[in-house]
Amino acid sequence: MNVKSLYSNKWFVLFVIIVMYLPVSIDATILHVAAPSLSLDLNASANEVLWIIDIYSLIMACFLLPMGVLGDKYGVKWIALSGIIIFGLASFLAMLSETPQMLIISRGLLAFGAAMILPATLSALRVTFIDNRERAIALGVWSAVGTGGAALGPLVGGLLLEYYSWHSVFFINIPICVIVTVLTLNTRINSETIKSKKFNITDPLLLIFSILLLVLFMKSVFKWGLTVHLVAMLLGGIIVGYIFIKRQVVSSVPMIDISLFKNRIVVAGIILAMLSMISLVGFEFFVSQELQLAMGMSALEAGLFLLPLILASCLSGPCVGWAIDFVGVRTIAFIGIFVSALSFAGLSVTDFGTQAWQAWGFMILLGFCIEAALLASTTAIMGAAPPGKGGQAGAIEGMAYEFGAGIGVVMFGLMMSSMYSRNIQQYLHEVEIPLAANMSLSDTISYAEKIGGENSEKLIMIAKQSFIDSHFNVMIAASIILFVLSFVILRLMKRQ
Repeated sequence: MNVKSLYSNKWFVLFVIIVMYLPVSIDATILHVAAPSLSLDLNASANEVLWIIDIYSLIMACFLLPMGVLGDKYGVKWIALSGIIIFGLASFLAMLSETPQMLIISRGLLAFGAAMILPATLSALRVTFIDNRERAIALGVWSAVGTGGAALGPLVGGLLLEYYSWHSVFFINIPICVIVTVLTLNTRINSETIKSKKFNITDPLLLIFSILLLVLFMKSVFKWGLTVHLVAMLLGGIIVGYIFIKRQVVSSVPMIDISLFKNRIVVAGIILAMLSMISLVGFEFFVSQELQLAMGMSALEAGLFLLPLILASCLSGPCVGWAIDFVGVRTIAFIGIFVSALSFAGLSVTDFGTQAWQAWGFMILLGFCIEAALLASTTAIMGAAPPGKGGQAGAIEGMAYEFGAGIGVVMFGLMMSSMYSRNIQQYLHEVEIPLAANMSLSDTISYAEKIGGENSEKLIMIAKQSFIDSHFNVMIAASIILFVLSFVILRLMKRQ
């Protein structure tokens, strides 16, 4: 096979797409184990660390649909190529970041490039693989890369941070982007262009503005309480969100087909997708902080500790995919969320320091069942979508995944900060050490290192114990939420 025929071979196209998509999926979670290093090195507050991590998923979710339209209009190869270049440049800027604000902006730009890449890869696969059997194989590989990449993020981050600084997390994207750019330029990637399609930038901007205002409100109200400007922020987010929905209803070419939300199975699938990602990503984020900051593990040790969760989520897809035809989507969805709730309950009373095997057992159960719920959500949404609206339904599902990933960090991060602050204030009543309110664990450690002496050691010990004490509260809160919502899912998916 000569070079020219190799570049046009469909399986080589699949290889290029995998290499293109892998850093996009890994970057959603790779910073979870890097958060302590970021916080200390950039002197970032807990709120800024949350923005650094979840801005990626939130921005990406808002631009997935319009970038899909651009791909249909101008061709997926050139949209993907533009996305790769932006992704590489944003990685370079993130690597050079010296302030939390610069890193947040760089991560937002990184997400913009990722939003161009993801729908282009999926569209290219659908056009490249005409045979249904081959297309199923290709889409299965693509899906495995997406889920596996997100699950492997903390482990990859841990490996890099074991030997290098947090900058290396972004540096590795640059050579990959250069290689993918060269491969993409030379590879024949087919696409179906529809020049008549209209691209509307107003709708995604309204959506992202609304979401960021609401997320900023949630993060700030826990720290500052309900103030006038925060109420204005909340109302602004709601009003902009209402304008966005109104535009979708009256538009002849809406960004999101609102009629899909009238189908309760689709709604159940969206809730299921968001819940699953919130649980998986939020758990990884919280436990990564606990293992490193409170228990003294390195980033690599934390990543390896989470390995059972990663492997279970990767193995769940094929097993559940085989069983779903026999058991049914409704049953898989309910069991997935219900058993995940039980797993969180078990993890709430597990000491990660002395009961590692017990922790790994519950993690395996959690990873397997969360992935089962994700597969059930995909099957439910795509199966319930009306004829001709499968693409819209798939895009909505993709947005639910990304929003879930972003909101998971927000929810678990807020619970973690709130409970830690409450716990440490109770401990500090017993000792005479001045400490500003609402300081995170990393803030407290930095402060303790500055004051030095006996009080420094005492404060660090109290801070770590306060964080460990919040473990039960965070896990049991997640368990209760999932337990209640498992029955909501059961109700929404009741047999028709």
